[in-house]
Amino acid sequence: MLSQPLNKIKEGAWKCESCGHINFVEGARKPKYCEGCGKKGTKFTFLENESTIETYREVIIQECTDEFKSQYDIILINIPEEFTSSYLLGDKIAVIGVLRTIEKQNKKDVREFYIEVNNIYRFEDNKIELSSDDIKNIEESSKKNDPLDALAKMYAPSIIGHEEIKRAIILQAVGGVEKFVNEKHIRGNINILLIGDPGTVKSQLLMWNKTQSKKAYM
Repeated sequence: MLSQPLNKIKEGAWKCESCGHINFVEGARKPKYCEGCGKKGTKFTFLENESTIETYREVIIQECTDEFKSQYDIILINIPEEFTSSYLLGDKIAVIGVLRTIEKQNKKDVREFYIEVNNIYRFEDNKIELSSDDIKNIEESSKKNDPLDALAKMYAPSIIGHEEIKRAIILQAVGGVEKFVNEKHIRGNINILLIGDPGTVKSQLLMWNKTQSKKAYM
């Protein structure tokens, strides 16, 4: 089931009525104080045209498994509007995003999980065809002292610094190796926890993969 288009404020722009300074705050929260004049409790005006607003839809997806079950797990996802025309009901997909919680309707003490999606891959799209030039470039890159550093420098080049975070995001995207040690399963998935103050380019770093994938499909 696909919901109607919904709008979400990724970064809000708030004008201080005391000094005119425009404050940018992650999410829909109003600033506690003005970064321009430093006043607390001053009046702010929301500037919609200056804010970053993303259009998305809510979709419920079901786990994909060949195992017969009496009940399959489902989860709500928020999917960017630009992805909705690329996938059809019944497609087998893998989603990449951030797991969040939201207050369940009419139950303030109960919260339910949902995934804020950054990217989607159709299982059939995993087939990668490499040209002779691709293979040559890969072989040349593998001979470098630290190819991960080279990839980090190419990742989100408009954002200066944060090489350690960039390396972590790249490793997460590539994934690890699935292993079985002493009959214990060790999954290949890599998880990272990115924490920082508002306005420290966390979302831009995580969303850069999404923008590059979108360009590749255009």
